Amino acid sequence: MNNMLANDYFILYTVLGIFSLLIIIVMLIHSRVGLSGTFKDKIFRIAMFSLIVMGILDLFFFYLMHSYIPFNMGVTFTLKSLYYFVGSISAFLWFLYFEAELDSKIVREKKVLCFSMFFILVNAILLIVNIWTGIIFDIKVDSLVNVNSNVVPIMQRGSAFIAIYVCIYSYVLVSCIRCLIRAFNPKYYVESSRLLVYSSFPLIPLLAGAFQYNYQMVPITICSLTLASLILYMVDVANQISQDSLTELNNRRNFMRVLQRSINSLEDNVCLYLLMLDLDRFKFINDNYGHVEGDHALVMFSDVLKRSISTLNRRGILARYGGDEFIIMVLVDNDEDLEKFIGTIKTELENANQVSGKEYRVETSIGYKKYDKSINIKELIELADQNLYINKEKAHKRKAK
Repeated sequence: MNNMLANDYFILYTVLGIFSLLIIIVMLIHSRVGLSGTFKDKIFRIAMFSLIVMGILDLFFFYLMHSYIPFNMGVTFTLKSLYYFVGSISAFLWFLYFEAELDSKIVREKKVLCFSMFFILVNAILLIVNIWTGIIFDIKVDSLVNVNSNVVPIMQRGSAFIAIYVCIYSYVLVSCIRCLIRAFNPKYYVESSRLLVYSSFPLIPLLAGAFQYNYQMVPITICSLTLASLILYMVDVANQISQDSLTELNNRRNFMRVLQRSINSLEDNVCLYLLMLDLDRFKFINDNYGHVEGDHALVMFSDVLKRSISTLNRRGILARYGGDEFIIMVLVDNDEDLEKFIGTIKTELENANQVSGKEYRVETSIGYKKYDKSINIKELIELADQNLYINKEKAHKRKAK
């Protein structure tokens, strides 16, 4: 390797390594305000810290092995051993992260949690045994080659080298496969897109690991972990943005989460109804009075829904579904309670129109569907939406007469 090529490798490794570390540090800092502080979010932050440690260990190992800083056998061997050990801890943290998303008993029961640390223990034992046997890796001081008037030691992989990676990847693969299975379970339809992203987490590091196995001059492993972590972070931040900025109602994503949980925990003596609502002649308001008045109509209607839902004896949640569409989930004791709630919406809307002083009236059409176990969430929404447009057509025909 000539002098110019060696310098190129040094620059490439340093730039990619430091750039990855900076991204991780930014995610770690931002996650303190960008995420909600749940157990899963705390695990994410600890996992970010473990990646920082891995990145620093990897950089210094590279510098020592290529004599960019004075080579020391003990330090170099220790750095690589720590790198693999911290890697197993990092994999365990990602395992906990995904299990927390799945609400697994692993994160709720201490005995199960302790048992799940098995692969960390195996890795630790292998790395300790490796000090005397070299079954994982060894650094051959008797195989020095001359590069730029410096000596460059060679790391040789031992017979059990692959065991380290099996232990590390086993954690993540188990949880990601579980995420993938749940993503295709109709019961978790609302979470399916996020679970699919989670299940793909190990793909980038696996491909990078295969590349790094043959080409050690590029810090592809830490880069791939940074990219995979960034994708997860973006998904989690987007998932926690729960409010519509105009109406200050829940947005669709947050509503769907609550709806999913409500269905999963629904008691037999409670009725769950899904209501779809939209504004009649909303386009007319926008076209004739301007978009500012259109926004005013949306805010006025959302206030009507807030007041109406506050009258429920049981829990309800409402959200802006998109455009001039709104969606409500209510839990009631019987069908009569639902009719009473719809009547409250109409009364509150009429009162709001009377005091608004606007030249136009805000009117709504409503469609609803009662949940039963024969349908999933997607079908529940579609049926409520169909009933909305049936009722809308009926209202138009009555007005036409």
